[in-house]
Amino acid sequence: MKNCVLLLGLASAAGLAGMKAQNIEPTTCPENQPAPEAVEIADSVAMSTYDDLEELVVTGVRPVVTSDGATTTYSVDDDPGAAGITLLDLLRKVPMVSVDANDNIKLKGEGNYKILVNGKEDPTLSASASQIFKMMPANSVAKIEVITEPGAKYDAEGTGGIINLITIRNQRQDGYNVGANVYANNRMSGGGANARAKIGNITMGANIDYANGRYNPSKTSTKDETLFLDPVTGEATSILDHWSEQKTKFDYIGAGLKLSWEPTANDLLSIDLSFNKVKGDIADMADQTTSYEPYDPDQWIFGDPQWTIWNRINARMSNLSSSALASYQHNFAGNRNYLAVSYQFSYGHNELTSLTEAEELRNTWQIPFSANKQLNINREQTVQIDYTNDFNSEHHLLETGGKYVGRHNSGFGNLSTGETEAGMLPVEAAATNLTQLQDIAALYASYTGTFEKWNAKAGVRYEHTRMGNRYHLSEGEDFTRNLDDVVPNAAIAYSFGPAQNLRLAYQMRISRPTMEQVNPYLMELSQYLNMCGNPDLKSEHNNNVSLTYTQFGAVLGGNIGIEYSQTDNCISDFIYADGEKLIRSYANLGKKRAAALNGFLSWTIISHMTLGINGRVEYVDFSSDSPRFSNHGWQGNFGANWNYMLLSGWSFSAYGGMSTRNLNLQGYWPGYHYYGLAVNKQLLKDRSLTVGVSMNNFLESEIKYKSYSQSLNYRSYSTNYNANWNIGVNLSWNFGSLKQDVKRTSASIENNDKSSAKGANMMGN
Repeated sequence: MKNCVLLLGLASAAGLAGMKAQNIEPTTCPENQPAPEAVEIADSVAMSTYDDLEELVVTGVRPVVTSDGATTTYSVDDDPGAAGITLLDLLRKVPMVSVDANDNIKLKGEGNYKILVNGKEDPTLSASASQIFKMMPANSVAKIEVITEPGAKYDAEGTGGIINLITIRNQRQDGYNVGANVYANNRMSGGGANARAKIGNITMGANIDYANGRYNPSKTSTKDETLFLDPVTGEATSILDHWSEQKTKFDYIGAGLKLSWEPTANDLLSIDLSFNKVKGDIADMADQTTSYEPYDPDQWIFGDPQWTIWNRINARMSNLSSSALASYQHNFAGNRNYLAVSYQFSYGHNELTSLTEAEELRNTWQIPFSANKQLNINREQTVQIDYTNDFNSEHHLLETGGKYVGRHNSGFGNLSTGETEAGMLPVEAAATNLTQLQDIAALYASYTGTFEKWNAKAGVRYEHTRMGNRYHLSEGEDFTRNLDDVVPNAAIAYSFGPAQNLRLAYQMRISRPTMEQVNPYLMELSQYLNMCGNPDLKSEHNNNVSLTYTQFGAVLGGNIGIEYSQTDNCISDFIYADGEKLIRSYANLGKKRAAALNGFLSWTIISHMTLGINGRVEYVDFSSDSPRFSNHGWQGNFGANWNYMLLSGWSFSAYGGMSTRNLNLQGYWPGYHYYGLAVNKQLLKDRSLTVGVSMNNFLESEIKYKSYSQSLNYRSYSTNYNANWNIGVNLSWNFGSLKQDVKRTSASIENNDKSSAKGANMMGN
């Protein structure tokens, strides 16, 4: 606090109404953050007489990354390189978050985690977060929180933790605030606008974003080679070669409206409405599958072709999602004594249509034309109540509450085939009409105690889940699955000083099976791959123990931690061969042990120049008894982010990183690398206009990634080629001022129970 008082004293002594503060809050400094010690006065200010002084510019460097050991926060607003890049590119800079070769987001190397927006789940993101983030500008988010110790108050789902995107910004002056931005690169263009206003005890906010990626669609291609083996003799029987190439066009629009009302000093009512829509087209996708006799399987040399199928596919998808949230909070006596009640309704409408034409057939039979249409309608209702009491003391805090989530999702599908496109007829046996049910009821209690330099927290959460399918046609049998999970957690921390602590924590997190994983219906995914779920699956229980040391100083700051995690009933997807068909299914058959060292460093090299480095190295061991598999080894990733800001309004940014291969039960996922540069310039007297240039992965026209999988009767390599480089320009403008943002109740609905793990993520990786 001393440095903050010094800065305020200097400003007060100068007596200048036109003083502007850059990167330093003018009122107070967070108790757990060091105040910037670098105080600079612009060279253009003459110090001879007060009459010559037009303004005093006080500047300092606020760290982009901060952490208390349980939550790591990345300040997007303090990263000059955030302008002109997408939110997906920005996530590559965030400690403990990585984005792999196929744009899959991972947290601490795990594919199972939760993504929240302002503390609540966005229905669109649960299904296609990485696709949405490709279209959103990075500066649409104010900061990103990585919560590695969620505690009992949060839903138990998500073994990796929680990524919370904060879009709310604190403004400094009363009135109003309006911001707008536009950008364009070789991949897409777009823009957005946001506005906030306050009238008496009512505060309102609205935003809209748009992106268009149709004029130069991104290109991806995949090549799979699978060697089939006789399960008895181990001899090669055939080699299947599959190749596909596609270009994807899309456009995206998102909008939100927020409203808060304070009828009294102790009551708050808030309403939050959101809407997102994504439309995409896949034009002239080429898909070829050929079966060969094995000539030299050890060298992957093909023999004579046995049969070939070459398809041309055109597809269109449309995903619409909307939600409405209403919350009421009443504050009692005490700093942290309140009761909050929330209700949320979410609706999703996802449609996919495709037309497949068999352009070439050799030694096999297939109907030349087929059209497929799938429609999923998702409805979700959530009721939540939270009570918090600090007993009029800063040393104790009790949190307790309950929650109910009801999901009733409808799925429809039909298939038409024919010798010609005009002559296609419906296939009644392939029609789908089903309802998926998932009801979750939860109770939680948590206690936090602070005793001088010690802080302790413990909690427990109970969740009951009822899930199942109701078939309205004859393609499957109805089933219901009930799950009961008790999830404890505890942590203790010792504070050496205001910005230095040591934290020991235990967390249990679960990974609940998805409807896809428990559905016993046999589904044909492609010419050679089928999928069948397992209704007897149980939730994964991941136990994690960590020890983290955190320290922030004027020049250096960061943390370093070690952790050990153990899961004994991993939900694993395994693939086995049935003739020349691959069948993907799931079972609680795996065990995982992992020991990791991770950390990050924030370094203020000189005034206005910072360097951030983060990394993780991990040893993992996977095993299963039936079928018998094992895999183990080292894996890791690291990243760096350099920023330099000048008083003249110029800013420069560079970032990059890489990851080794990520192991799983039956093989590995590919490693990856990334890099980018950005230059921005602030214009106008109040620096409200910013223009910039950004470049990402610009040295390579196409990047190659390779993965491997094996079983008792097959071995398979998969190679992806992605053209994801981009170069573009951006412009943003902000005007007006507003001190107060739209308020929200202290406890908001956070439906973070739905698993982000997909079928391709073996053992949670």
